[in-house]
Order: sequence, then structure tokens, then C-alpha cells
Amino acid sequence: MKTRKRAKEWFDNESIWRETYPFMFPESRFAVAAENVAKAIKLTGVRGKSVLDHCCGPGRYSLALAARGFTVTGVDRTKFLLDKARAKARAAHLKIEWIQEDMRDFVRPDSYNLALSMFTSFGYFDNRGEDAVVLGNVFKSLRRGGAFLMDVMGKEQIAKIFSESSLETLPDGSMRVEDRR
Repeated sequence: MKTRKRAKEWFDNESIWRETYPFMFPESRFAVAAENVAKAIKLTGVRGKSVLDHCCGPGRYSLALAARGFTVTGVDRTKFLLDKARAKARAAHLKIEWIQEDMRDFVRPDSYNLALSMFTSFGYFDNRGEDAVVLGNVFKSLRRGGAFLMDVMGKEQIAKIFSESSLETLPDGSMRVEDRR
């Protein structure tokens, strides 16, 4: 695998992930991962135990899959999120291969029975050709008969739940206000 040099993009800013981590990845999201993994396994009918968790973030699905006995490779380009994933895996005594790499570059031919891309971690690129590269890499990384499950929130769902602003009281008593204009 040869990693390409690219211009920095918004998601390369590690401070975004550090600052939004408590809101994007509360423990409740980790708690439902096991249930979602069970549904994913049933939906895909996966045979075999090798899984690619593409854009794994802090490893919610990687952890749940490893706990079920799968051999898991979690790939993400964000060091901060991978550090969180590694810490959680150590605490749970789970063995997971963690790789820091851009999804446009990661490919491991004929290696996985299942590939996951969860929590709308696809479609970040302005150039749709780069999205096609990602899909091609995933396809090449799947074994014959493998399955790819992608979780994305469509514009129709976003339109239903969109609010221009919100107010949330956090566990420490502070308040978070979002203005989405």
C-alpha cells in the first residue's frame, strides 16, 4: 500500500475530534454497538470471521465484533480516535488490529468476509471519484462472497430531524448550544 500525499482537509483537524468526542461518542453509543453488530451479522449473513471496520473511529463496532470472536481490523486516519479505540480494547482485553490510514489508500486484497462503514463515515470528499476509489478498495479487500454494510444518514432523515438550534445539559452541568446555520 502506498499512501498518497494530500492537502489537509477538515477531518484532518484532530482538535475537531477531541472537542466533539464526548458528544459524538457517548458511552450510550458504545452500549448499543453490540446490538447493532448482531443485526449487521444477521442482515449480511456473513460467513467467516474476518472483518474490516472501515473508518472505525473510537472502535465501537470493532470492539463489539472482537467480543463476538471476530478477527477485526479497524482502520481510521485519526490518531486521537484510534488512541481511544486502543485504550478501550486494552481495557476489555480484546485483540484488534488498528491501522491509521486514509480510507482512500487502505486496501488489503481478498482479506475480509465482512466490511463495515458505520455512522455516516462515507461521502466526505468533494470529488466523487475519491468515493469511488474507496468503494473499489473495499471491494478488492473483500473475499469472494463477502459483504459490505454501509450505514449513512440520508438527506430525507436529516430533513426530518433537523433543527436550526439545540440546547443540551451535559453530565457536568454545563450546557452545549448548537446553532446550525
